[in-house]
Amino acid sequence: MLLETKGITELALNYGSTWYVNSIVTLFIMIMGFLANLYIIKKKSPKRIYLYLLLFLSILVSLGFTYINIFGNSLLLAKIIMPIGLTLPLFFSGLAFSSELEKSGNVGGALYSNLLGAMFGGFLEYNSMYFGFRSLYLIAFAMYFFAFILKGRLRFSGR
Repeated sequence: MLLETKGITELALNYGSTWYVNSIVTLFIMIMGFLANLYIIKKKSPKRIYLYLLLFLSILVSLGFTYINIFGNSLLLAKIIMPIGLTLPLFFSGLAFSSELEKSGNVGGALYSNLLGAMFGGFLEYNSMYFGFRSLYLIAFAMYFFAFILKGRLRFSGR
């Protein structure tokens, strides 16, 4: 949720707040989720360390996109590359979730963790009012870093 809101906000700053922005970001989020699941189904799950490194790198790339003024650039950058760049972390977070879900024997615990993370990210969105919207990338980076560190340390009962 944190990165979805960030994507909508960034594109709204460039295009104006319209239904077009919401539909583009939602479309690209769905595409990234679909591609992540398709990758896990068709290929073997990548190593966890590489997956999180790519996730962290994609968050930094998305942060870099916030410093680009699309009005001085080509239409291709504005219409295609920027939404991809802003939603790219969702592809890697989808890969991380899908690969952990595949390895987990406890689907309920994995879904619980994902829902809890989404709710916590939703609460953390309000930090943007004080720290600014770019801080959301750093907050997302920190949340995924803690998820990487804590994975394997927490166990859920399979009731």
